[in-house]
Amino acid sequence: MRLFLLLILAVSTTSLYCQDKGDTTETRINILVNKFNKGTLNAQEAKEIKELTYKIQNKGFTLEEKDHDYQNSLVYIEKALNIWIAIHDTANEANNRKYKGLLLGYLNRFPEAKKEIQTAIYLFASVQRYYGIAVSQFDLAKVFESEGLMDSAFYYANAALAYWKNANDTSRIVICTNYKLHLFYKTNELTRADQLQKQSEALVFKKDLYWQDYIDYFYLSKQICEKLNHKKMAKKYKLLYDQKVELLKKQNIVAKSAYL
Repeated sequence: MRLFLLLILAVSTTSLYCQDKGDTTETRINILVNKFNKGTLNAQEAKEIKELTYKIQNKGFTLEEKDHDYQNSLVYIEKALNIWIAIHDTANEANNRKYKGLLLGYLNRFPEAKKEIQTAIYLFASVQRYYGIAVSQFDLAKVFESEGLMDSAFYYANAALAYWKNANDTSRIVICTNYKLHLFYKTNELTRADQLQKQSEALVFKKDLYWQDYIDYFYLSKQICEKLNHKKMAKKYKLLYDQKVELLKKQNIVAKSAYL
């Protein structure tokens, strides 16, 4: 594994230096990486290279989350990944490998996707970032879902959920539970979906959550109730969904469920 990472580092650093010198940001990054390799990078420059790399990876995140442009998102994530590898930032390398794996899954490149996320899990473990293992397992579940391997999707979703329950992280528990509701709906396991949806309601309204968690829960609940012909409850969750979306619209936030 160590030899594998060293080979990646050599290839990635070389490709970084071969990028267009006309791009001011990339030229500056090349200069900073070169100083890092020489051991002459000062504290301010170390902060600068991280800030520049975060901007690159955040562009990739935005292209995936808002535009679902997986191919172009992958371009930015790979650029950021190359830099994290070059400056030996293991935690950020792991995070970008995880995200790269998710994107590859969306692009139906499943063996590569799983390999990247498994590498991310190894790297997170090496720096004792155990929450990183959980978020990697969650993304791995999505890759297996895209591949149509639903048993494996449930397995990794449950592994992630178990970690967040132990950590008592309500937001993450709701995110994982919403995903399981989606999987139950998709596999037509409506009795289990109904049970989990009812169990989750008290948790959803327990405290303030990120708006996406709410609208996903409302949308998934509406779907499940409609399929079970629970018309009154379906109407209730549709109303809650519409009200939340309208409220967010007044705050200049364009909102919709991730499961639409």
